[in-house]
Amino acid sequence: MSKKKFVTKKEKQFLINAFFICGFISLAILLLIRPALPNKSSQDIATTISGILGTALGFFGSILVYKALIEQVNANKLIQKQFILQQFESRLYKMLDIYNLNVNNLKLFGRKTGNLFEGKAVFSHMISNFNKLKKEVSEFNTAKNYNNNQIINESYLAKINELNLNINQLLILELSYIIFFYGVGVTGRKNIKSLLREKYNQEYLKQLLNYLSNKPVEYNSSEEIKEHWMNIMLEFEDFDTPNNASFDKFYNGHQSNLGHYYRHTFMIIKFINEQKMLSYLEKWEYSKLLRTQLSNHEQELFFLNSISVLGREWELNHIVSETRIEENKRFITKYDLIKNVSKAIREKYHIEFFYPNVEFEDNPGETDYRKELEKNVYN
Repeated sequence: MSKKKFVTKKEKQFLINAFFICGFISLAILLLIRPALPNKSSQDIATTISGILGTALGFFGSILVYKALIEQVNANKLIQKQFILQQFESRLYKMLDIYNLNVNNLKLFGRKTGNLFEGKAVFSHMISNFNKLKKEVSEFNTAKNYNNNQIINESYLAKINELNLNINQLLILELSYIIFFYGVGVTGRKNIKSLLREKYNQEYLKQLLNYLSNKPVEYNSSEEIKEHWMNIMLEFEDFDTPNNASFDKFYNGHQSNLGHYYRHTFMIIKFINEQKMLSYLEKWEYSKLLRTQLSNHEQELFFLNSISVLGREWELNHIVSETRIEENKRFITKYDLIKNVSKAIREKYHIEFFYPNVEFEDNPGETDYRKELEKNVYN
């Protein structure tokens, strides 16, 4: 942010104008009273003129004092704003340090090889797992002839329609992500059923989660467990009971890695958004400090989180209806938080249907749009 000059060009012009006005007033008064002084001595006339000019100069001096006080007040305000800005930046950088620490501490064992993934590498492996899960949920639905009306409750369908979201695009992504997040262990299944109790058909959820609870990791599972999974994949029998045998499940959930990660990133953006001293474009630049640290896989997973019931506070919760939108709380669009997701991935997940106004990296040239937002929406 640029520093404001204590005396601007406009203020200098004001002082010059004030000087000339005072001089003009003094001269006018002198000309008016000169006929009344025909018999006065030169000393008396000088005294009179001195009095008039003294008064005028005193008035001019008062103006200067007033302007000096105004400038001092403005200078104090500027110093105070700079101090507040320094405090804001200091706290923001600490929050970004914590974000990096959280990412560096991420650890995940590969479900096929058992290899350890750490830091940013965790996200690419998570995306791979999600896509496997999404494929298997789709295959399960097809094999069991489940349609949307059998999967989702009417009230939740009405809510999605109210938000103008396409159920065919949302349903499989949301359901797969929630299972991916919580996993299909005993606790994970309970969390999913509780979270989706009023949204998804409970019998359908039971069958699907019990089915997925049979899939083991590949690197340390017995041949018997692997063979059992391969058989049920082909047969798609009824799954009234889960597989609670003691083995490492392929979908064991990522809540321990992602829960704190998303809470902290949300806190960073919310903190930036609440700074009243900053303009929208200034906030956008500060949010960029976080976004540029998000890898493409992070942004891809971030999108999946944001459209599920777990992450809609980022934006979709603030589309109250098709005609009423709380613009200032739509953080993903407001700060282009998924700007670097590639076109191929956007088409795969129909991302631009959910976030049509994000300025993506390969679609630049929206500067005027952002300026219009600052003027009419985010001011």
